[in-house]
Amino acid sequence: VARLEELPVDWKTLEGDDLKAYQDGQYTLTHDLSDWHPYNPNAERDARIAAEGIYTDPIHEFTTFDEDEIEMKVEPVKPDFDL
Repeated sequence: VARLEELPVDWKTLEGDDLKAYQDGQYTLTHDLSDWHPYNPNAERDARIAAEGIYTDPIHEFTTFDEDEIEMKVEPVKPDFDL
């Protein structure tokens, strides 16, 4: 556990009094409760939005049109295929 917590570690074999102290809970790592936080599956997305703002993809943007116009002005897009 100490290596996972990036703490300096000296490995030793627990025998006698050291083993009894470990069993009594004197050698366990304890953390301050303020260090713990619930798992947030959206943490990366929330951090990106906080840093960069909300990403808007132009393909998903809708255009508003004037309802007084008789017909909508939409230019057809011709795919440029080179067959």
